[in-house]
Amino acid sequence: TSGAVNPLAAVTTILPGLRNPMTWTWNLGFQRELPGGMILDAAYVGTRALRQFINEQLNPGVDSVRIHPERGSVVARTNGGDSIYHSLQTRLERGMKNGLLFRFAYTYSKAIDNVASEVFVTTGGASRASNPFDRSIDRSVAGFDVPHRAVWSFVYDIPGPKEGLAEQ
Repeated sequence: TSGAVNPLAAVTTILPGLRNPMTWTWNLGFQRELPGGMILDAAYVGTRALRQFINEQLNPGVDSVRIHPERGSVVARTNGGDSIYHSLQTRLERGMKNGLLFRFAYTYSKAIDNVASEVFVTTGGASRASNPFDRSIDRSVAGFDVPHRAVWSFVYDIPGPKEGLAEQ
């Protein structure tokens, strides 16, 4: 074998100066007791993340010709990703004297990002921009967005023995 390096070989790298992503979270909520012993909880919750990890093609091809034709594909991990999340989270709950508790929770939300949903994707998704010259066109609903989520749950406290070691 020759020791020659193939300049057209694909390169995967991490750019120097890669930084940890920044995330801000905020919320505003209220809780109110309603007639009949019901408790209502409602909150607005938001999250904003900048400098998320993203894979970027640094030597993209246009019509099968790379910007630097003497080099192959160069994919680098960078801090080019960003995302934002907004939600209205509600909960209605009532405890009963017989040991039964019921809870209904509903969340309405929207998550938006620019292909940074999963930078470590191995199958079934993309972690690179569809247009390496304009990352803004990939800003859309995130791959993990679930706009409506409803959960209905019951908890029952099973009565135990009234005497003996379990009582103590």
